[in-house]
Amino acid sequence: MYEALLIVTALPCLAAIVVGSWYYRDTFHPLVYLGGLLGALYVVTPAHLLTEGALGIFLDNDSLVEIQTIYLIGVISVLLGVWKGSGVRVDSKPSGVMLGEVQQRRLRVGAIVLGLVAVGGFVNGIVNVGGFEAAFGKGYGGGWSDSGYVREIWLLSLPALLWLMAGYQTGRPGWSMWALIATISAPFLVQGILGGRRGPTFMGVVGLTVGWYLMRQRRPRLVTVLAGGIGLGVTLLFLAMNRGEIHLGSELQFERSPMEYLQAGTSNEYIYGGALMLNARMRNEFYWGGRYFQMYLIRPIPSALWPTKYVDTAQMLDVPNIDRGNEGLARLELLSTVGWAGDPGAAPGIVADLWVELWWLSVLALFGVGWIHGRAWRKAQTQGGPWIPCFGVLTSLSVYLVMQGLDAMGYRALLMLAGSTAVWYGSKVHSAGAR
Repeated sequence: MYEALLIVTALPCLAAIVVGSWYYRDTFHPLVYLGGLLGALYVVTPAHLLTEGALGIFLDNDSLVEIQTIYLIGVISVLLGVWKGSGVRVDSKPSGVMLGEVQQRRLRVGAIVLGLVAVGGFVNGIVNVGGFEAAFGKGYGGGWSDSGYVREIWLLSLPALLWLMAGYQTGRPGWSMWALIATISAPFLVQGILGGRRGPTFMGVVGLTVGWYLMRQRRPRLVTVLAGGIGLGVTLLFLAMNRGEIHLGSELQFERSPMEYLQAGTSNEYIYGGALMLNARMRNEFYWGGRYFQMYLIRPIPSALWPTKYVDTAQMLDVPNIDRGNEGLARLELLSTVGWAGDPGAAPGIVADLWVELWWLSVLALFGVGWIHGRAWRKAQTQGGPWIPCFGVLTSLSVYLVMQGLDAMGYRALLMLAGSTAVWYGSKVHSAGAR
């Protein structure tokens, strides 16, 4: 029964890739990349674990059938949401509506300003820890700032990069502009490669790729996307398994295979997410939006104004303190329900993340998540403007969404979309003035 559920789960993922690339004729369609990521987490990972024979150590067969059934329903919900949000096929060019020369120029200026602000925040974090060598002289390194806004402001380099490249709908950048593009993309690439971090690496590579094709008003072939996606996936697994050896001064003794990441364990997203769903069902404890309330409404409040904001709201809503990650669940609740403690750094994946929050209402929420991605794609195709980087941001954050959850993706999206919107409306005001 479990093996049959894995095969059935693979079908909508494969169908999504075919529909996105063939019917919608866009290899950047959300059906393509979300279908691929969902298939990787909910089909490829458990199939690999099954061949190893290690799944039974953590979950029995009845539990696996229950878990995979929920995963299957969740995958279908997301992909149906994308399909509904995308609407009928759009026959316009992939780049959407063409912008005027004046606004393109203003967009490039705004993107450069936003990008330099992001780079400045990134450099500030490195200086705070004692310089570049101190920041990246150890595995999983990076900068730091006591201010959450300053600490995360480097994320604005992605919308800056997308606007800078999308601002070349006509003409091509010269060498000086390419140097700026490289500078603005540096926070993602440095943090990703030298810090051994999967998320920034994915965002940097996808952002550069999407921006390049947006600038050229083209799309890559499906075989190119699939080959690139597999190559990027292997690279991310390599970084995760060898991040202890990736730093300045390292002897680069990479002894661990990328496939080791998919081994059964308490940090495996598939196993950990399934355990959280079992835990929520056994205890009949769901959060009903409490964690997301903390993430989207409480987290933006500066800690200087409310130092105990996470503790206070966690007690008020009777939900975990999101500032402590999954530590409470990993070390306490899972021991009493599934018999083992999850890794404090583990992530549950999008379906499990929404399931423990909303129970079966998560089906509607997953549909909504897919619909937003599909609608952003359609708006980028038919209207262009601010929807172009919006689509690029959602695409770049898809690895956080699928592999970790809505909370990991959400605050990053809010910050980057706010920066993107500021650049767009700033360009419109100045362009109007110029006319």
